[in-house]
Amino acid sequence: MLAEKSLLRFQQDPGVVHQNNSSRIPSILIIDDDATIRLLMRDALIDEQYDIKEAQNGIDALKYISEQQPDLVLLDVNMPGIDGFDVCREVRNLYGDTDISIVMVTGMDDSVSIERAYGLGATDFIVKPINWDTFPYRIQYLIKARNAIIETKNQELHLQYIERISRIITQNKNLKDIMHEMLSTMLKIYSADRAFIIKPDSAENNYLKIGCKVKSSGTESIDKIQNSLFDALGSYTFHRAKHSEYPIITRFNDTNPASLYDPTLKRQMIKALNLQDNQIWYLVLQQCSTQTNWSILHEETFYKICLRLSGVISRYLLTEKLHISERLLKQAQKIGHLGNWNWNVKTSRLTWSEEMYHIYGRQEERWTPGYEQFFKVEFEEDIQRLNLFKNILNNTHKSYQFDHRIKNASLNTRWVREQCAGTYDEHDELIEINGLVQDITDAHYKKEQEVHNNKMDAIGQLTSGVAHDFGNLMTVAKGNLDLLMESMFRNNNTDNEDIELVTDAYSAVEDSVELTKQLLAFSRKKSISPISVNIEKTINKFYKLFDNTVGENIKLSIHIQPDLPNILVDPTQFESALLNIIINARNAMPDGGHLSISAEKIPTQRSQEIIRNADNDLGDQCICVHIKDDGTGMSKDVLDRAIEPFYTTSKTSGTGLGMSMVYGFIKQSSGELVIHSKPDRGTTIYLQFPYYENLSTERPEL
Repeated sequence: MLAEKSLLRFQQDPGVVHQNNSSRIPSILIIDDDATIRLLMRDALIDEQYDIKEAQNGIDALKYISEQQPDLVLLDVNMPGIDGFDVCREVRNLYGDTDISIVMVTGMDDSVSIERAYGLGATDFIVKPINWDTFPYRIQYLIKARNAIIETKNQELHLQYIERISRIITQNKNLKDIMHEMLSTMLKIYSADRAFIIKPDSAENNYLKIGCKVKSSGTESIDKIQNSLFDALGSYTFHRAKHSEYPIITRFNDTNPASLYDPTLKRQMIKALNLQDNQIWYLVLQQCSTQTNWSILHEETFYKICLRLSGVISRYLLTEKLHISERLLKQAQKIGHLGNWNWNVKTSRLTWSEEMYHIYGRQEERWTPGYEQFFKVEFEEDIQRLNLFKNILNNTHKSYQFDHRIKNASLNTRWVREQCAGTYDEHDELIEINGLVQDITDAHYKKEQEVHNNKMDAIGQLTSGVAHDFGNLMTVAKGNLDLLMESMFRNNNTDNEDIELVTDAYSAVEDSVELTKQLLAFSRKKSISPISVNIEKTINKFYKLFDNTVGENIKLSIHIQPDLPNILVDPTQFESALLNIIINARNAMPDGGHLSISAEKIPTQRSQEIIRNADNDLGDQCICVHIKDDGTGMSKDVLDRAIEPFYTTSKTSGTGLGMSMVYGFIKQSSGELVIHSKPDRGTTIYLQFPYYENLSTERPEL
């Protein structure tokens, strides 16, 4: 069917160069040393459309056959020099059994000669004298039989080619290897010198470029003539190939568009490959040296190969597009800390995306998600989440959104936002449930920190106002006490009891003034004077004070990293912060214990317990001073309020401003505060300060 359509197309399209075996004039070579016999044979066949050539001896015949292969040879057996048997043997050695029909012509009719002729590959045997009436019909029959045999052989051969192409497609997974092997095979099938694929340039969609390419040895490289090659092909050729269902065959040279009818020019076969997304590629075969005829069967095979190649390339492009989408999705999920999961209602199978494993801290190759683990009740809100999921299963709800906590593989608590919806068939039956899970831990704690900061700022503003007014009152009280004391001495009123009362009142005023300073320090209204401070020198300087503060029952140890860089802080407030923390640690160890003060350069902690300074970023490295005790520790409720002003767990002493002042100092120093504590397991407080390279020991200009 394809051959008929192709032939009709060629008859309608004069621009196509094509040669069909059935329409081509058969060629006959007459080999006989007797000129009369040659003349009689030519005369007997004159009414038939044959291209007849003659040779008077075996040497001339073999030379002609090597240059121009005939379809049929009429070969006289008895010739001087090389006889007919030798010529027959040589032709069969060169061209096989079916390409050339050999008819032996001889006066010998003995069975030995006939058997010898057939043994050497003769197609038929004509005995002299020749019956000239039946001779033309016999030759016509032999030509038709030869063409039928060759056609059958070619069909079988082309089926083998198609099978070979199919094996290449199925055995190779890499598109580049598939195309290279297919093109290499096509060079052999079509006796071509170059085969290449032209595709759109991804950078410039309006331009074309050479994709995969192969060539025979001795043929000029495509790379050297690429620009002129496109010019030689011409836009008209691409246009025709694009709008033709079947391959087109044209003439060309390497530099310019050529006349289609010039038989001296080179020949090429082109077919457009229609791919997905309306992409157009082109498959091109070129004969640069040989001029082997391309039959309709060649075109049909080319057409089938192009169809298969189009399918392979389309699948590859679609798969590549899918892989790109998957990579972008994974990248987007990774950036957004967003994973997805799927619950198959029929199989009760739960599947996770790659980012889900990251969020839960699991390794995909070592852990399989399951319903029981995924919906395990660990926190109070998990019951509500489980009920929301069951509502979708029971078709009472279609979707839900819920924020909840999870525990990852390291048993760290994370906050996630989960959005979930059901998928239904045409009968509104639930097929599957799909969920999105986003890690919002940082956002959750940032929001909590923002609420906490707003609360602390409000308390700070209130405290600042109260402290300011309270300070004014204490100034008046102190001034009046000074005047009273002067009046008493001026009037010689030196009664000890009166002086003691005034002294007590004066002491109370001094304590109130000190309290005012603490309130102002908490509210961050007090100015600071940061300088470069050597931590080791500062801690060693106050070691005796710290040791006296903790008492004899508590062992104090100091660990400072050698050559530790300086920090930029107000030294007075730094000393006060250390003292406040040490006093709290002492109070947490009434029966004695161990207290350690350490300082080192470490990676910045990203703990959930961090009390973060939202105005600053410490980077990856920081200078950390941590004070650790093995006292009573704090419960979560106490830990949550540890830096609130006026909050204290002591019923007999303390103002509740110690840790508030530490927090205020840390924020003013652009640092961060981390508190780790559990009941009966002690407390560790981390003071994280920014790391500055080559920090000067001199006071900086502010």
